[in-house]
Amino acid sequence: MVLSFWSAAKNLRVGHTTHPLRMSMEKAAIDRIDEGIVVLLVGPEERELSVLVGQLPPGVQAGDWLRVIIVNGKLKQVELDREEAQKRRERIKAKLNRLFNKNS
Repeated sequence: MVLSFWSAAKNLRVGHTTHPLRMSMEKAAIDRIDEGIVVLLVGPEERELSVLVGQLPPGVQAGDWLRVIIVNGKLKQVELDREEAQKRRERIKAKLNRLFNKNS
């Protein structure tokens, strides 16, 4: 029987006790970057997670979207989600157009 990393990692044996890891893959928005610290808004609840800018792909900026894996509250894997960022920018642009056209 072959286990994937995910299925094997969900239950980790330490001594004689099995401890489930708290891990998830979620979308995260970069809220702000200040003095080398990046504040992410993670998941639909927009939980704040602060990480060092060096943990993220080069060139990221506020407003970018990421796919992240978080294990026990720590960032373990991250990749830029260009499609989500573009979709969100288009949605905001459409809302602004409706707002300004409504008031014309």
